[in-house]
Amino acid sequence: MRDRPGHYPEYQELVQNAEDAGASKVEVVHDTRSLNFPEAHKDVQRFIRGPALCLYNDAVFSQEDWNGIRKLSDSIKKDDPLRVGQFGLGFKSVFHITDYITIISGSKLLFMDPSEPVLFMDPSKPPVNRMCRFVSLGDLGKVFPESFALQLWGTYLTSQHILTGTFPATLFWFPLRQQPSQLSPTVYTKDSVRQLFDSFSVEAPICLTFLRALEQVSLQMVERDPRTPVLVYRVGYHNDGVSVARQERKNLRHILHQCEGRPSTSITSQYQVTIHNTKDGQVSKQTMMVLHYLPGQQDKYCIKYKGNEPHRYIPLVGVAVPTQPIATSWAQGSLFTFLPLPLDPGNATGLPVQVNAYFTLDQNRRHVKWRTHESSKEPDVIWNEELVSKVVLKAYHKLLLYVHDQTVQGIYQPEMWYSVLPDLGTTTARWHQLATQLWRKLLILPILHSQTHGFLTTQNVITDASLDDYSDQVNRCVREVLQCYQKSLVTLPSHVTISLDRLNCTPPTVTPDLVRECLRSGGGKVKCKYDTITLLEYITSDQHYHNQLNGLQLLPLTSN
Repeated sequence: MRDRPGHYPEYQELVQNAEDAGASKVEVVHDTRSLNFPEAHKDVQRFIRGPALCLYNDAVFSQEDWNGIRKLSDSIKKDDPLRVGQFGLGFKSVFHITDYITIISGSKLLFMDPSEPVLFMDPSKPPVNRMCRFVSLGDLGKVFPESFALQLWGTYLTSQHILTGTFPATLFWFPLRQQPSQLSPTVYTKDSVRQLFDSFSVEAPICLTFLRALEQVSLQMVERDPRTPVLVYRVGYHNDGVSVARQERKNLRHILHQCEGRPSTSITSQYQVTIHNTKDGQVSKQTMMVLHYLPGQQDKYCIKYKGNEPHRYIPLVGVAVPTQPIATSWAQGSLFTFLPLPLDPGNATGLPVQVNAYFTLDQNRRHVKWRTHESSKEPDVIWNEELVSKVVLKAYHKLLLYVHDQTVQGIYQPEMWYSVLPDLGTTTARWHQLATQLWRKLLILPILHSQTHGFLTTQNVITDASLDDYSDQVNRCVREVLQCYQKSLVTLPSHVTISLDRLNCTPPTVTPDLVRECLRSGGGKVKCKYDTITLLEYITSDQHYHNQLNGLQLLPLTSN
């Protein structure tokens, strides 16, 4: 455990554990009370102290979970490609903050002390039996009085649970380390927990994006009464459309387990979900479109891991984009292995979408293994690069086609469509290559929107970029003329203009000559009423009109 990096966020492991258990809700509670129960059995006193970190989720441990959590040096998840926990450092990383663990789930209560093989019990017993002590929940009174349990865990545990011997959820209790120990010299204070909470709140708005079970995570604090915790932060699905998203996620979980992550034909699952973030009494809302994609075994986009144990790797990827509001904070897309990797430049893609995949990570689980001169032939590196160049490319293309179709139907605004297009001016390396391939696929489609004719290809529009050099009055007048003459004028965001320019596909922009041609096409008689003086100012601004104004009825007469 000393080899496990202390800077790795413990909350990641706790969330991963709940996700793999199929929980829909996780609550992390910082219990600040100083608790000690000398009347309890001496062998469990150290487990039921405070201050502590309490974690609750609404799933119940399976027998496999009980077996796996007792194995300090191994993980039952590392060979299961469908478990999120394989991307973490293991649940035991929580021993960075505590020396003792108590777990209540279903009919069992477990006390875990990894130092116990050295300090306690019969050395003839296997280590796992010496460090882990099970008690039936119904027999809890034999270890310490029920009143102690309710004082500790009254937020969730009731007398009825103890009476029936069944707790239909899972609760973890981690007494915070108050002094250096055999396991770690790190003391965990109130400030340490605050830092842990703060680090989570940075990533929390996007932490649920690609998970397949969890719908809510909250951070709370108890100062006096465990029955009235104070909410610090909460992120969770809102009721808007949650039933559809819940069913899609359920179906995806079922299909993935049914085919063990290796379908014969490709799987695509997409849904829209609204996520609420609550902090300091302020609520923000973000609606997102999420798409999961797994190619079929015979699909040309399917990739195979070229190293040992290929069964551990499946090319499942996901992309997600905000739809309402169109959030600028998403402009630098992050990487996920179901939960977000640390939000630092090394994990930024420069894409307007979030990207999830079964990436292989470095030893500290903070960064993806990318190609370098020394690592170009490593199976892990090849796998990651192919995930991006083939599978993520396909998933992103699918998402773009969906958003485009929704925009054509009027469900999304054109601004939404443009916001999901990659920027060839800011992306680099593999992400620039991916963005370039996507643009080349899109150029054959009607991707630019005009008010007069809807969506058209780049060859059939003119841009209004040059009008930025004129006054608002001239700008409005020229637009009215072009609209009257049914010209396909488009307004493009800068990143779209830059990308088209990089591809040598920039549409022509409006010019005084173009407007003069429009006016002459009517035989000199102007079709619509305009501010003719302003219009005249524009069409003569290039000083190249010569005889092109002859016959145009632009000068107002006193007789109108």
